[in-house]
Amino acid sequence: MRRSQYSFYSTPLTGLPGGRIIEETIKEKLKEREEFSFGYIDIDNFKYFNDNYGYVRGDRAIMQTAYMLYITVSKFGNKKDFLGHIGGDDFVFITTPDRYREICHNVILIFNRIMPFHYSEEDRRHVYVVARDRTHNIKKIPLMSISIAVANNMKLSQFKNVIEINEKVAEVKRYLKTFEGSKFMADRRERESGAPEGAVVYKTKDLKQENYRPLGQILLKGGLVSEEKLDEALVLHWRRGVRLGEVLRELGVVKEKDLASALVEEAGL
Repeated sequence: MRRSQYSFYSTPLTGLPGGRIIEETIKEKLKEREEFSFGYIDIDNFKYFNDNYGYVRGDRAIMQTAYMLYITVSKFGNKKDFLGHIGGDDFVFITTPDRYREICHNVILIFNRIMPFHYSEEDRRHVYVVARDRTHNIKKIPLMSISIAVANNMKLSQFKNVIEINEKVAEVKRYLKTFEGSKFMADRRERESGAPEGAVVYKTKDLKQENYRPLGQILLKGGLVSEEKLDEALVLHWRRGVRLGEVLRELGVVKEKDLASALVEEAGL
């Protein structure tokens, strides 16, 4: 019954549970008086990316973000942790207070490493796009980054309801938006656990120092796969959670020796 309900109320683009399931999950945890960390994830500057590159590329960025979150929460969280998609560029996760920092840190590392490749080579080199801001002025807009606002429900500082949690993450998110680059921060009630306060910020300018190139880009750059076929493979990769190399083999769009060579290059061997 739970699986059927998740399927009915999931977000079509990512397949993740949507708003209704998210709310019910929080209510259940509050009712059971569980300790948990609720993380609200927002992609900064996504609107400008969507405006410049179109909704199809925008959807691809959302799908990849969902996949990265799934992989990270699965690896660094607990077996029963929760991941949801409110819609658009907004996601949530629920984990235990001892795991949220590791999840936030690793989500940001992989996001900063991969997401620039959704941009053109020129925009990646500049680390910005030229676009009109909300006042219609032409500005240099930084590449997409990610903000993660966390509300901790602790025994000594229990939230009463979903609204209180939403208000708290909204407050933290507003503060995070004052920083450029990817960042995360938990609400100040965290002090009771003895943990430090303050936002953890990963500067956008550090992207220029990154030499990593993902498998798809290696194959595309080498003329070993077309942009259309790579897009088809990536969509299957994100939706099915199967490694990109396995999807490419299944589709038969890349020769085995070329794929093996590209995988070695991606690993930096």
